[in-house]
Amino acid sequence: MHQQFSLLSFNKQNGGGFRSREDGFSNGNRGGGFRDQKNGSGGGGFRNGYSNGGGGFRNGRGQNGQGLRTVEWGRKTLQPFKKDFYVAHPAVKNRSNYEVEQFRNSKEINVEGDVPNPIQNFSEASFPDYVMSEIRNQGYEAPTAIQAQGWPIAMSGFDMVGIAQTGSGKTLAYTLPAIVHINHQPQINRGEGPIVLILAPTRELAQQIQQVANDFGSSSCIRNTCIFGGAPKGPQARDLERGVEICIATPGRLIDFLEKGTTNLERCTYLVLDEADRMLDMGFEPQIRKILGQIRPDRQTLMWSATWPKEVKKLSADFMNNPVHINVGSLNLSANHNILQIVDVCQEHEKENKLSNLLQEIGTNGEPGAKTIIFVETKKKVEGITRLIRRFGWPAVCMHGDKSQQERDYVLREFRNGKASILVATDVAARGLDVDGIKYVVNYDYPNSSEDYIHRIGRTGRSDTTGTSYAFFTPSNFRQAKDLVSVLKEANQVVNPKLHEIANRAGNFGGNKGGRWGYGGGYKGRENSGPKHTRFGNGGGYKANGYSNKVAFSISMSYGKQQNMGSSFRGGAGRQDNGYSNSSGPNTRFGGQRGASGGDGGGFNRTGGGGGGMRSGGGGGMRSGGGGGRGGRGGGGDNFRSGGGFRSGGGGGGGGGGGRFGGRNGGQQGGRLYKPHWDSKTLRPFKKDFYVPHPNVANRSPYEVDQYRRSKEITVDSQAPNPIQNFNEACFPDYVMNEIRNQGYDAPTAIQAQGWPIAMSGLDMVGIAQTGSGKTLAYILPAIVHINNQPPISRGEGPIALVLAPTRELAQQIQQVANDFGSSCYVRNTCVFGGAPKGPQARDLERGVEIVIATPGRLIDFLERGTTNLERCTYLVLDEADRMLDMGFEPQIRKIIEQIRPDRQTLMWSATWPKEVRKLASDFLKDFVQINIGSLQLSANHNILQIVDVCQEHEKEYKLNQLLQEIGNNGEQGAKIIIFVETKKKVEAITRMIRRYGWSAVCMHGDKSQQERDYVLGEFRNGKTTILVATDVAARGLDVEGIKYVINYDYPNSSEDYIHRIGRTARSESTGTSYAFFTPTNSRQARDLISVLKEANQVVNPKLAEIANRSGGGGGYGNKGGFSRWGGGGGGRGGGSRGGGGGGARTGGGFRGRDNNTGSRPNTRFGGGGGAGGGNRQSNGYGGGNRGSY
Repeated sequence: MHQQFSLLSFNKQNGGGFRSREDGFSNGNRGGGFRDQKNGSGGGGFRNGYSNGGGGFRNGRGQNGQGLRTVEWGRKTLQPFKKDFYVAHPAVKNRSNYEVEQFRNSKEINVEGDVPNPIQNFSEASFPDYVMSEIRNQGYEAPTAIQAQGWPIAMSGFDMVGIAQTGSGKTLAYTLPAIVHINHQPQINRGEGPIVLILAPTRELAQQIQQVANDFGSSSCIRNTCIFGGAPKGPQARDLERGVEICIATPGRLIDFLEKGTTNLERCTYLVLDEADRMLDMGFEPQIRKILGQIRPDRQTLMWSATWPKEVKKLSADFMNNPVHINVGSLNLSANHNILQIVDVCQEHEKENKLSNLLQEIGTNGEPGAKTIIFVETKKKVEGITRLIRRFGWPAVCMHGDKSQQERDYVLREFRNGKASILVATDVAARGLDVDGIKYVVNYDYPNSSEDYIHRIGRTGRSDTTGTSYAFFTPSNFRQAKDLVSVLKEANQVVNPKLHEIANRAGNFGGNKGGRWGYGGGYKGRENSGPKHTRFGNGGGYKANGYSNKVAFSISMSYGKQQNMGSSFRGGAGRQDNGYSNSSGPNTRFGGQRGASGGDGGGFNRTGGGGGGMRSGGGGGMRSGGGGGRGGRGGGGDNFRSGGGFRSGGGGGGGGGGGRFGGRNGGQQGGRLYKPHWDSKTLRPFKKDFYVPHPNVANRSPYEVDQYRRSKEITVDSQAPNPIQNFNEACFPDYVMNEIRNQGYDAPTAIQAQGWPIAMSGLDMVGIAQTGSGKTLAYILPAIVHINNQPPISRGEGPIALVLAPTRELAQQIQQVANDFGSSCYVRNTCVFGGAPKGPQARDLERGVEIVIATPGRLIDFLERGTTNLERCTYLVLDEADRMLDMGFEPQIRKIIEQIRPDRQTLMWSATWPKEVRKLASDFLKDFVQINIGSLQLSANHNILQIVDVCQEHEKEYKLNQLLQEIGNNGEQGAKIIIFVETKKKVEAITRMIRRYGWSAVCMHGDKSQQERDYVLGEFRNGKTTILVATDVAARGLDVEGIKYVINYDYPNSSEDYIHRIGRTARSESTGTSYAFFTPTNSRQARDLISVLKEANQVVNPKLAEIANRSGGGGGYGNKGGFSRWGGGGGGRGGGSRGGGGGGARTGGGFRGRDNNTGSRPNTRFGGGGGAGGGNRQSNGYGGGNRGSY
């Protein structure tokens, strides 16, 4: 879809900013530029409009305050005043430096300067009784981080800069010290100005501050007034003339009253600048400077900001005296970590339909009374969206800059009391709006900066609650993509691959000239030599290669005229012409040229250096690197999460390209963790061998042991203790045996029978077993025994046992087992994972727990912040190691293991045994015993009946209806069903369809918040609903009793995923049934699926065998000069690849590709190239499309 780029209708005659009218600014004449350039004679760009005519967004308003004269304070005799009222509580004063540092780390408090110790509860604040009684009356439980550190500083009379997210409790942090300050000054007389002045950017924020001032000031008779534009001046003027102790004001209206002499600031000794960054961003800096010039210089000044840009730093340096700096959280651009952020990359015309679907989902699954705020760009669109929502049937109100104060008050009242649960607004509400119960924020239009995005979504997740934000991100927002990716990564959120794609395209075009973001010509594209009106400009490739006659990458999305940009994105090394040659089609998207060693070739989406496909390293196809199947980690690149391609290693060699598990060269978490020098440390000895074999076990002959192992399909690769055959032989302590009996277990599973003796002997172990084999109990019970033989944990010490898991669902299930068996012997645990508030998790870690069950990302966060440490850890478990590596966690796992003493006991569990897992085991396990349950080949649970229905895509809906009817008629009472589909959108659609059929169903996918997931799983577990529709988010780690049927509505991308999906049934040696709808588009998985079916002695559908035969090597389906719809060059499993020599989508030679040299079509879809070497520059017959495109 082509759209002409217009910079949102940026008019040369009326430059100066997108939101100029929204905030009541007058546009400058001829304000050129976007943010920094100075094209037009008429003044600035987006932020720097200082030249003729006023111009820009930030400084283009006509200045008021011209009638104010600067006060010559040096000639005045100033009456002394008191500002230090702080008497430290004995508990605060007597805390050690270590305790203070631990508390600050736990609250993410960073301080600069000579700072009083923070308080930890309200009684330590030493406030007067009249303040403490109001705190109790208001029902506050504990101070927030900014209050805990801010109150001692403010009460001591220091100037202070506080950097904290919105919703952190900063209003109370300056209001309570202000009240104490006022009560120690002489009384205000009529006509005198206020003692306390609070400046705020918007009327909404000013009114909210006034509410807090009313709540806490009324009991001590402290008067206040709130003055802002858009309201009658009369009542405000009368308040000022009568005299008030606190004045809360927006800068413009206050300047008006100062110029008219209605009030003055001679008595002001306590000044607050709230949301200083926002005030400067709105162009209030000249007014603020004028106002500050009217206040005595020995005042106490408190500045609050959510960000710390240089403009705010300059203001602080100019007007504050040796300020103390407090920062809560990161100084980088960061969002509240309690907010789940979901970014939907879409086209502009899709937004309306997506909003309708989203509101339906929120209405169906959200909490009753939960409020939603929707941000849009223009006032006109606010009205249109509000009407649209009302047509959908939901009550909605709207607010923007053209609303009168009376209208705004009405709208906010309707929204606060829940009569209207949806508010549509422009950025007028993005800051300062504090309404209880906002659970969802929807960015219908993405804002002009990521700072604004952070403040928009900050309307939810306030005061340590959780919330969810959605953003519709279109290609026209490309300039914000990189910042948004950074914000998401910092908050440990999932990054939409399409967003990564846009960020990579936006960030790597061009050379040095141009706009602020360096897109090579960027917004000042005309300075470059290319065609006019380019959106990105034409500067050469990323760091190399410039322009070549053989242009590299052709853009045809919504970025105006099609431009041929420099060379490959990050493939760069190698030859000057290393992008795509002109023989490729104009829409090449994925793939590069030769796999080589990660240097040659283009590549896309930060895939491997050798230009690999979507999930591969060097020149291969969709999941295989350079013709090689799963390949190694050759090349470089930075992975989506861990270096390399989307999910693969970098470039890779010709025969083995970037594998499936990712390289190691991306920007990683854990950068602030340093590897301890264990050799120089004296480690405290610990015991890990507690096993005393039962006489029956010790006396069994080798023949009996071998027979038992054969019967249970147990294979061990080295000397291992004999397996047990019943629980009595395990020789567990009584407290463990009692719980086993209480839980009703009959006999140990195979992995438990062999695993317990090994784990209890203190040996390192690798266990390869199917999901549902009982491995959780296989490591939890030895962990409990191990813990009870170590010294007790003290407060502040890290855990003894650490269990790492790939997903929050699996982590929570492990915790349930740890609770069941650990509670009777007082073994405490905590579960730390992303998507949930950090506060409770941090408190558990600080208090001290024996077992930590964690996902790697969240644990790294806590380790970097010093919330916990792993110095006491002597028992380490890596559960579903293959899955963790598949999700890109290898760098984090390695960082974590480095923090643990090397003589620990390590147990690794995996369902498969690829070389990446083998490498991890060889690096970190010592002389380990390997147990394998069942076959090491790709194999499914033999207790599952597998039925494969070969059909067409359009038949699936009807077949699902028939299947559910059949299960309903013949199935067991209360039997549960899980249905797997491919996309989140389809999950919602299938769920609605099933409900229309008359069955109760719930759904789960990656966009669901933790609260929503817990609710869905609760409904599914307790049987209130028997059908769960899910994406692969539930394919592993979901352990729900009573799942009898698994339906693969969409067949997954690999047979490994298929095995783990169907593994949700037939757990713990029960039986189950799986169904799979297999369409011709799944043909590349046909051979692997047949192997899985045959290994499990299942019937193979003849139609499936027919597809498998067609999808093999040698020219494939239709023999059109190398065009093969499913197959490709090489065939079979030859040449080291998974389905043929020539690196296609997984079966060599170009999934749905067409040879570009045949002229049959220029758009190959994922093609490989070339045969076993993984993509030379000419198509080689069966290679199916030179250098893969999309």
